[in-house]
Amino acid sequence: MVRLSRKLYKRRHSWEATIPMPIISTLDRSKRFDTIFKFDNKAKKWLLTFSEHKKVKKNEKEGIRRHIYVRGSSFATTIPLPLLLQLDGKKPPYAHFTFDPKTMQWMIEVDDE
Repeated sequence: MVRLSRKLYKRRHSWEATIPMPIISTLDRSKRFDTIFKFDNKAKKWLLTFSEHKKVKKNEKEGIRRHIYVRGSSFATTIPLPLLLQLDGKKPPYAHFTFDPKTMQWMIEVDDE
C-alpha cells in the first residue's frame, strides 16, 4: 500500500489539507473538481474520490462534497468535521492518504501523529 501524509492547517474556522500530487495528477487542471468523502461502514474507513464540480441538489446523497482549491502550485481541500472529531487538539493533526490496490481506491485518515 502507498501512504502519503500531509499536515493539516487551520484556515479560519476549518481545517485544510494539501492533496498530494500523485492522487490528483490524472485530473484535468483546467476544470474545477470536488473531493467526495464517503464512509465505508464495512471497512470502517473514509474513502476519497473526485468529481467534476457541480451544483448538488439537497436530496443527492453521494457523500460529503468539498471543493478543491488552488493554493499557489498545490491543491487543498477542507476536511469534513466527522474526520476531525477524533483529534485531541494537543498535537498537530495530519491527514494520511492510503491507496488500497485491492479496491483501487484512496482512503483518508486523520490523527495526531
